[in-house]
Amino acid sequence: MKLIKYILVLLMTITCLRAENDLTAADKLFFKDIQKAVAGDQAERLATMVLYPLTVKIDTGNVVLKAPRDFVDMYKRIITAKVKQAVNDQQSDTLFKSWRGLMIGRGQIWFDLVKLEDESKDFAYKIIAINPLAPSQSPQ
Repeated sequence: MKLIKYILVLLMTITCLRAENDLTAADKLFFKDIQKAVAGDQAERLATMVLYPLTVKIDTGNVVLKAPRDFVDMYKRIITAKVKQAVNDQQSDTLFKSWRGLMIGRGQIWFDLVKLEDESKDFAYKIIAINPLAPSQSPQ
């Protein structure tokens, strides 16, 4: 029993210690898809990339997006000029990656590979957080 606990702790530790530099081609490809959708103001396309429900803090408070339609309706309040700039300025080779996922900018968007809760039990990349109020630059 102790051996099983030890192995589980070891596996969890290894999983949580992903290095920042272990970006995969799939990580970069999903980022590029986000970048293209944001650059083209493709709200419907971006809405399909989000893991729902998603709580987003905007200037008037928190909003809970339960479905792609909610995202499309709130698109201009969520994908602000600061978010667009962060996505545009980000290079795929310099994405920050940790056990929490992959970060664009200074936390404007986070995405990760997640297990889908449908019948297929497949994994897919999804946007897991959008932070329109995140700072756009490093503090001086």
